[in-house]
Amino acid sequence: MRCDSCGDTGATKHVAFYQNIGMLIMRQSKTVEGDLCKPCIDRVFWRFTLITLVFGWRGMISIIVTPFFLINNVARFLGTRSMKSGASLAAATPHPTLSLTPAARARLAPFREEIQERLAAGEPEVSVSESVARKAGVSAQQAELMIDELE
Repeated sequence: MRCDSCGDTGATKHVAFYQNIGMLIMRQSKTVEGDLCKPCIDRVFWRFTLITLVFGWRGMISIIVTPFFLINNVARFLGTRSMKSGASLAAATPHPTLSLTPAARARLAPFREEIQERLAAGEPEVSVSESVARKAGVSAQQAELMIDELE
């Protein structure tokens, strides 16, 4: 099966991970749901769970929602522990969507100005990276790495 995040073929599992960032009077949440490969599951789980664990508690709604998000993420992650990581080559080389490869950089280059304008307008980095990644045909992680370079 094809991974919904990176597009690699191989073993996938349907998962849903949630992230919450509490901001006293409001909150920002993010969801990744789909059939993901083991490297993408690991990446999303650790990123979403650690961000939620550190930043998820501020606010009246967030203090209630955060424990549920954390429990969900851990339970779904534990359900994927039996998955194989894929080919032995995958262990030797970094996952292609976790780094800003020359091909990803070339695909994102036409969107540099749009990225800078949207960030300057105050749009959250997460929404900019997700939408630009879809347009450019790269992973959201790669778009975030490009945004980090531009800042």
